[in-house]
Amino acid sequence: MSRLFHFLQDARRQFPTVIILVAFSVFTIMAYTSPAHADATADTLAMAQAAHARHDYASELTLLRPLAEQGNAAAQGLLGLMYYEGLGITQNYVEAARWLRKVAEQGDAKVQAFLGNMYHDGIGVPRDYVQAYMWLNLAAAGGDKEAVQDRERLEHLMTAEQIAEAQRRTAAWQPVRFGKQQPAAPVAAGQFENGWAAYKRADYATAVRLWRSLAERGNPIAQLLLGSMSADGRGVKRDYAEATKWYRKAKGQGPADALCVLARRCDAFPDYTKTTKWLRNAGDKGDALAQFVLGFMYDNGIAVKRNDAEAANWNRKAAEQGDAKAQASLGVFYEFGKGVRQDYAEATKWYRKAADQGNADGQSYLAGTYDSGHGVPQDYDEAAKWYRKAAEQGVADAQSSLGVIYYSGEGAPQDFVEAYKWLSLAAERLPTSEVWEKAIRDRVIENRDRVAAKMTPPQIAEAQRLVREWKPK
Repeated sequence: MSRLFHFLQDARRQFPTVIILVAFSVFTIMAYTSPAHADATADTLAMAQAAHARHDYASELTLLRPLAEQGNAAAQGLLGLMYYEGLGITQNYVEAARWLRKVAEQGDAKVQAFLGNMYHDGIGVPRDYVQAYMWLNLAAAGGDKEAVQDRERLEHLMTAEQIAEAQRRTAAWQPVRFGKQQPAAPVAAGQFENGWAAYKRADYATAVRLWRSLAERGNPIAQLLLGSMSADGRGVKRDYAEATKWYRKAKGQGPADALCVLARRCDAFPDYTKTTKWLRNAGDKGDALAQFVLGFMYDNGIAVKRNDAEAANWNRKAAEQGDAKAQASLGVFYEFGKGVRQDYAEATKWYRKAADQGNADGQSYLAGTYDSGHGVPQDYDEAAKWYRKAAEQGVADAQSSLGVIYYSGEGAPQDFVEAYKWLSLAAERLPTSEVWEKAIRDRVIENRDRVAAKMTPPQIAEAQRLVREWKPK
């Protein structure tokens, strides 16, 4: 299964949604389909993916909905994501939860973890810690490591009775099965999955044979895989012209489609040079998506040697085309002098461009410049304004800073109830997997406890009610 729902929880702002969607579809196209319909389903999902890449969300919905209603988990998951993100349809967390629940009920650990967090946050469903714990428990049992961490954080908010009830529900839970399908234990089916199984056992000739017929019928994922096999000389003689032919066929079905799949397939094909070269060619031709991905790769040393100057360069190219994620990222490079000369004013300029487009990271970073007075005159009122915008979208760092503002009364009227609320929300969302992350979260909890010491019991109760009822905008 893909890391789609992990991305949504922890890195939604790091990657364009299309990359997440393609990563999901590559691994789930065949996972939940019967052998008789596997190829047709794969083709339909590939067409939906291509429609997404060209931003034709209406066509994507038309293709996905019938499959979802037939019980196809891949289509249900993608449809749930479209409702969650508001892609081509009115954003509707309730509908998102409904479709994602169908996948979770079939036993998918990643979706179970995501649904658990929806119950934890009250997004699309009533906030319910018992339900949240049950889904996280099931996800943890299915091998999702992030679910284990989320469950441990949730335990601190629950009573012993609530935990016992959640454990009882976990023990009684059974996966839902649709017709003759058995989605709780996906099996290899169809040419795509059989080809993948052959690849994993190093039977490259069989993988090529199985994927070729799909590629010749226009399946873009099979075309990309076949292109990579030709470039690597796996199962066929190394032939760059043949690889280019298949890459071009795939790319013709969606301008960003081939780029996204290649960018997320680095783990399967060791010749990273081909992926980077392909992205670079597209970036040189002005593809903002490719430019942003390249910037991310160079910034984090993914498939290339880490290079701050290259990362800044590619982010700038995408930022200048109006990509809000790249604008926020470029601002960070200027603020800290990564690959460029440190320039607070330039950092603020890019933060503002991203913030004005509604990018939550850009809003939080811009707030920080007003808070510190770097690049702009120090202005606590402006800092509070932008922290609030980012906090309302769920950025934990902004929530923590806004809580401190309400506690101190600098930038907003002193309000212990609001301070407690925002600090509590931040504490719930901050990661704790690393020692330094845990130290930051502990400091936020200390600040909240400091606020609580100045509050009356009714004030604390009111703040806790606001925390339970809060939903991101």
